[in-house]
Amino acid sequence: MSYPSNSSLLARAWRSLAQKGPLGLGRDVRDYTRWRLGSGTSHVADRPPLPLSNWDLNGQELRTLPETLRSKPILVYAEASTRCNLHCFMCRLSFPETTRRVRQNMSLETFAKLEPLLEPGSRLSLFGLGEPLMNPDFVEMLRIAKERDVFVGLNSNAMLLTEPIARAMVELQQDLLMISFSGGTKETYERVITGANYERVLANLRRFNEIKRSAISDQRSAVSDQQSAVSSQYSALDIEQVKPVLELQYTAMRDNLQEIPDAVRLAIDLRCAGMVVMPLTVVNPSLEEQSILDPELRSQLAAVSEAAREVAATASYPFDLQLPSLITHHPSLICHEPWQTFYVRDDGTVNCCCYSNRVLGDLKEQDALEVWNGELYRRFRARMRLEDKPAECRVCHKLCGGDEYDQRVDAEQFYDEL
Repeated sequence: MSYPSNSSLLARAWRSLAQKGPLGLGRDVRDYTRWRLGSGTSHVADRPPLPLSNWDLNGQELRTLPETLRSKPILVYAEASTRCNLHCFMCRLSFPETTRRVRQNMSLETFAKLEPLLEPGSRLSLFGLGEPLMNPDFVEMLRIAKERDVFVGLNSNAMLLTEPIARAMVELQQDLLMISFSGGTKETYERVITGANYERVLANLRRFNEIKRSAISDQRSAVSDQQSAVSSQYSALDIEQVKPVLELQYTAMRDNLQEIPDAVRLAIDLRCAGMVVMPLTVVNPSLEEQSILDPELRSQLAAVSEAAREVAATASYPFDLQLPSLITHHPSLICHEPWQTFYVRDDGTVNCCCYSNRVLGDLKEQDALEVWNGELYRRFRARMRLEDKPAECRVCHKLCGGDEYDQRVDAEQFYDEL
């Protein structure tokens, strides 16, 4: 599989701030912003200033990039499981030499160590490598996070999206559910998402939507006559707005590029809020021929993208289609992950992102805040500000451009001292 980037998840998290209310009823965040910052009128300006949210504080600190932060991470990854029930041919888990040998579920004890980082407005991704629904404690992890008013998103193949799990997601108001769906036809889908059953996944997703429809109906019934205005708003709420917001994630490669428009059509039929098309990450040399960043595919990618946009425009509701850029090389001078991201492996060890395997702390021995501003995290931030960046950053395809995963990052001896 391919993984959503920090920026794409954060964009969804920010949009979620406009989805307050029991079922994600839309509100205008500009009203909140005007109230918080003041509109210049005396009755607003005289109000005592509110403390900065963690999100705002982190945004301020990004201007100076200090080594020690007052803000907490705004994106926390918790690898609910590194086990998987499928064998997608382009996934790192399909290449044992490029990933960890031990695959396990994160324990509730380890997950509980994250609670100091989980506060209203925090963003939690309950996935990394593996299928999160394989963890028998998944629902309890979701419950803990949502009780702390945390934005929760995850990626799943939906094969294990049983009715009890789907109901828990809706009742606990999980925010985002992204489904790995890299094919526009049954044949291509089952060839890429190896081991999946096309009909079963579609049935699971349609049942998921029925549960969301029931939630709308129950909410309407619960609204009293005195709240008729609110009731009318809920009556207009569409299924794609109800939490968890459903989206498809499509890993684009040479063999399935032409089917992107078909997948968009299917996503609309499933009442998904959108679809994210991500270029294949070449995690093994055997996948190089599948890369869509080949200059020879540029015109084909442009034509397919235009066709996909035309299909998306037929949706009877706002459909968010995100397509890969035609720019094949986009090096960056700096990466903000060390100031924003806290990636916890299934065993409790901590990395600064989903690419690096450098251990910056261990929740079995330290608390989360101690790791976040610990010596290793601080040294990593200091190195990121220099031209001589950490070894893994110098080969990262997100920072340097391209789509190739450098297998050296899986070897402990590859990492230099901070």
